[in-house]
Amino acid sequence: MGAELELNTQFKYQNAIDPAAIFAGNTTKTGNTIDRQGFKALEFVIISGVLTDAVYTTTLEEGDQANMSDAATVADKDMIPNVGGTTQASFALTDDSVCKKVGYKGNKRYVRVKVVQSGATTGGYLCAIAVQGEPDYVPATGIP
Repeated sequence: MGAELELNTQFKYQNAIDPAAIFAGNTTKTGNTIDRQGFKALEFVIISGVLTDAVYTTTLEEGDQANMSDAATVADKDMIPNVGGTTQASFALTDDSVCKKVGYKGNKRYVRVKVVQSGATTGGYLCAIAVQGEPDYVPATGIP
């Protein structure tokens, strides 16, 4: 099998934050809830567009309820550290067109990413995708 086929059968990709999302006015953008059923691994890839001002910091929330009524901030011990040991992704004004990642290794079924903006007057653009791996069954594309 070729590498491209292997990626198609081993991973599931979902929209976590709409690519059209525009941040302005010191807001918090809450991403879509990701259902981890059928997968052991989850990572969020956050992608910046043009950032005109502000700082954007990610956090993860987890819960057992599909509507996230029991949402709680994910503890650092349940996150996969990035290079340098940080568990959060942060974007500054100079981070135009950059990809950063935040990994989850907790045991809750539902997880979502949030982006908190501070210091904004005009804002910027961010989006995120959820990448799920280590499926219980292959191909991963057949898992709802």
